[in-house]
Amino acid sequence: MFYARANIRLTDIKDGTSNTVGASERLLGDGPESTTVASRAEIRPQRMYVNPGAETNDANCNGSLRVNFNQRRGYTWVAGEPRCASYNHYYPPNDRVHPDCVANFIGTDPLTRSSGHGLSTARSNHPAGVMTWFCDGSTRFLSDSIDIAIWRNLATRIGGEVIQHDF
Repeated sequence: MFYARANIRLTDIKDGTSNTVGASERLLGDGPESTTVASRAEIRPQRMYVNPGAETNDANCNGSLRVNFNQRRGYTWVAGEPRCASYNHYYPPNDRVHPDCVANFIGTDPLTRSSGHGLSTARSNHPAGVMTWFCDGSTRFLSDSIDIAIWRNLATRIGGEVIQHDF
């Protein structure tokens, strides 16, 4: 729903405001800034992000050992970058395997060429899920074990997906 230079109105949410997540929790980061760790086991997915120094895709993100590049996650909410305040529904909520992956890679694809894009998710200190805000103004606790297809469908506003409300 929210991204740089967005001009979204409620009438633009064709999937229905009760079927579209507008925001969720995000945790502040910790750990050292701008460092490389020796192994993936040293990365704390809930609090650190990786920076592949290349396009953000599964292969590059899963192979990166660069953590907290430049600043820790959440260092400034106003920047709107995935490492700061925004997130997406690529990974499931509170993913314990994949740390958020953020890059400042300038590639050739106009859809991914920017100064702050990534694969990131909602994260919280709750033991089994995250609080989400839906575009109808309601809030819901969504489980970490939510089906990934449903989690991703809740992130679209014009995808046309039919979503069961028993998630």
